Amino acid sequence: MKRALFYFALLVLAGAMIAPPAEAQTAIAADSTYKLKVFEASTPCDAWVRSLLQIPAHADCEFIRWQLSLYQNPQTQAPTTFHIVSVYGLPQQGTNGFIQGGTQVEVAGRWVIMKGTKIDQEATVYQLKPDHAQHAVSFLKVDDRLLHVLSPEKRLMIGNAAWSYTFNQTQP
Repeated sequence: MKRALFYFALLVLAGAMIAPPAEAQTAIAADSTYKLKVFEASTPCDAWVRSLLQIPAHADCEFIRWQLSLYQNPQTQAPTTFHIVSVYGLPQQGTNGFIQGGTQVEVAGRWVIMKGTKIDQEATVYQLKPDHAQHAVSFLKVDDRLLHVLSPEKRLMIGNAAWSYTFNQTQP
C-alpha cells in the first residue's frame, strides 16, 4: 500500500512539473483560433484586385480563383485572422482551369466586422486587412453563405460576362 501511494505521489509530482501553469494555459487558449468558414470565388482580374493580391501589372491575368478562410477566437467568437490562397492567369479554353496551371498567390492578415455600405448603413461588412498590402478589402455579408466584394467606395463590385465578385461558402 505504501508503495502504491509512493507511485501515485510521484505521478502527481511529475504531472505538476510537466503541465504549464494555469496562466500559460489561459494565454495559449486565448491566442488560439479556429476556422469559421471557407469561401470560394472566381473573379475578374482588374487593377484593384491585382494590387490587393500583389499580382504584377504585366502578368497575364484574366481571372482569379480564390479560397478565403476566416478564423475567429473560439472563446469570444471575435474575428482574428484570414488566409487567402488564389490562383491567377489565363483561362484554358474548354475547361475551368488555367493555361499552364496558373500562378498561386497567398495573402494573410487580420479581419474585422463592421457596419455599412454606400447604400445600406446597417449592412454587415467583413473588412480584411492584409499584412503586406497597401489597402484593405471589404465584403458585404449577403447572408451566411454568400459574400460580395465591395469597391473602395463601399459599392458592390460588378463582374463581367464570365466572372462575378460573389464568394460562396464551401466549408462551414
